[in-house]
Amino acid sequence: MATGFRGLRILHCLCCGPYRRADGSPSISEIGLSNPCFRPILPNEFAGWQIKGGGVRSDDPATADAANGDVLKEYGFVRLETAAYTRDDGRNLTVKAALFDDASGAYGAFTYYVSEEMHAETIGDAGAYLNSRVLFYQGNVLVDAVFRPDERDVGGTTAGTGWAAAASRGQ
Repeated sequence: MATGFRGLRILHCLCCGPYRRADGSPSISEIGLSNPCFRPILPNEFAGWQIKGGGVRSDDPATADAANGDVLKEYGFVRLETAAYTRDDGRNLTVKAALFDDASGAYGAFTYYVSEEMHAETIGDAGAYLNSRVLFYQGNVLVDAVFRPDERDVGGTTAGTGWAAAASRGQ
């Protein structure tokens, strides 16, 4: 998993920095999604990971979490991007990145989805991991990454991971 965490640190640098809001600057929702400088959160490739197919974008919080869309909306949810990545060695990774109006929204969502059994991870402003799942936020972006086993992994599972699973446990 150490190799995966290093890759996520690179992903963190690629997708989380540009949306930090400086004092006095307009928020993402004030700028609007039609602004020409509006760019994707998730990269097409990073640290040997290549995007599979196209990513999914949505400004509907229910797409991010059907059961808790209202919670995300309350935190200032702006948009979700989801992408599946693969490496030449067969490993797979699914990344969900949620953009919020400001850092307090990403922090609120992070605290909502992090569970007691997760372990602290030094990534972003705050991060945590459990088994194959890494959750972190940086500025106003929340990232949920789940490493998927490849065909060579016998008995590997990532069932019950992700935002909806954490929320269903009362987190």
